[in-house]
Order: sequence, then C-alpha cells, then structure tokens
Amino acid sequence: MSNKIKIAAVQMAPRLMKIRENLESILSAVRKATDNQANLIVFPECSLTGYVFSSRQEALSFAETIPGP
Repeated sequence: MSNKIKIAAVQMAPRLMKIRENLESILSAVRKATDNQANLIVFPECSLTGYVFSSRQEALSFAETIPGP
C-alpha cells in the first residue's frame, strides 16, 4: 500500500447564486480530477453559491439541510 495521495486543487470563479451552473462546473472538475486518479479534490469556499452576502442571516436563507440524524 502506498502512502502517497494525489490532491486536485480546483480554481474556479463561481457565479453568485447560479447554483446549477456552479454545480455543473464542480462536477466537470470532479470528473477531470478522478480521471487523473485524484484521491482528494479541494474547491474554493462557497463554490456552489458564490460568496457575497451582506449578513449571516442573508447567507442562511440560502442554506440547504443535509438529511440525517
């Protein structure tokens, strides 16, 4: 077993609140990274929604829950 891992660091410019478009870009990057045998794929913060909120409350209005206990 190898102690090496391959990491893919994705650079992208997410569009504010264009979740579907951003998701397509993310999925494309994931496919490319996995085709290159990446073990870990790292994206910029807020890659899905973009990153411009004037308050925590405004950001929370776009939050999505994760099913589970």
